[in-house]
Amino acid sequence: RRLLTGLDEGDPGLNSFDAQSSFDCITGGFPFRQNTIIGGRPGSGKSAFVKDILIRLAQGGWRVGIVTIEEDRIKIGDNALAHESPVQNWKIQRDVVSECEHETLKHYAEEFKGLQFFIDDTCTTLTQVEASLRRMKRKYECDVLVVDHLHLIDYESGRKNESRNDQITVISKRIKALYRRLDVVGISVCQLNRQGEGIDNMPSLTTLREGGALEQDGDLIVFVHRRDYYRDNPAMTDGVPKDHLMELNVAKNKAGGTGVAKAYWDGDHQRVGNWNNGQGPMNDARMEADAQQALSYL
Repeated sequence: RRLLTGLDEGDPGLNSFDAQSSFDCITGGFPFRQNTIIGGRPGSGKSAFVKDILIRLAQGGWRVGIVTIEEDRIKIGDNALAHESPVQNWKIQRDVVSECEHETLKHYAEEFKGLQFFIDDTCTTLTQVEASLRRMKRKYECDVLVVDHLHLIDYESGRKNESRNDQITVISKRIKALYRRLDVVGISVCQLNRQGEGIDNMPSLTTLREGGALEQDGDLIVFVHRRDYYRDNPAMTDGVPKDHLMELNVAKNKAGGTGVAKAYWDGDHQRVGNWNNGQGPMNDARMEADAQQALSYL
């Protein structure tokens, strides 16, 4: 069993590959009872990518849960509103929305109330994370569970001279084993260090080898890379205008293919969608619907 993401606005879930994104075609979907690792350097959009998938799956009727050490539930909620509404994420984050936009957000917030999307932002230790994952499965019957991200989890074994890599190895193996026991799609978000980073230096398995046993424990490993992130830095830019390209490097896949899928990154709305030759997934019908929704509150 594998879950498709529907990144090109197809239906996510347990279905065929028809009308799915190139990412789904490469991966074959996210596997149940296995460990999917989503890695990326700071600012790459790895957490946004995972949240985008969770929203899609929840809208498709799947129960999803995330244990977040990286962000709090308020930020995740704000990002979700920006994802679905015509209001830009930075306005929501800074609370500078107009009266009209506020009414629009209230409408989209009501739509979210019916989704089975559960967030726990209270954990810091490995024991707490494991307990939270078990609770989400037992209480909410979650189909998909996410930990964001592994490198922020505290773990004290009591052993002397234990390196952080040794700790990450234990954390990774225990989280992977728990995904299997709970019979869920398990996604572990990992932050890579900045060593060797650059506009053309997409992360690879070599990068991940510095993180304990992550490469070994990952059944499906995907790296997120955005050249636009580096184009904000004059010292690193390649002189090419921003193109909203997000590259998803499927570097390891025990039950499918590998390769690089292109996706469209809409930072203003925290959306990841089908590349569509750089035009993005927002078709005229969706844009018109958003515009009409906003106008209805004028």
